Amino acid sequence: MLITDMAVRLTKKQRIAAVKIYYECGGNGAEASRRLSEQFDIPAPQGRNITNLVKKFEETGSIADAPRSGSDNFLQLLQRQL
Repeated sequence: MLITDMAVRLTKKQRIAAVKIYYECGGNGAEASRRLSEQFDIPAPQGRNITNLVKKFEETGSIADAPRSGSDNFLQLLQRQL
């Protein structure tokens, strides 16, 4: 079975390019996704994910992921104790 809807994790460089390409495409997330896929030779992310990335960029000025919730890992706990 071939899985085609795998989540694509973009690097920082790819995220920056995605925002630029989105604007070059006149705000078309699907077209930006296709161009990003061709430029970086990666599976095409969902167009709505590109649109959401741009929306987050416009709201926060950042392309970084939000901090993860949940408990700290072992190394973080050790650093706090030192």
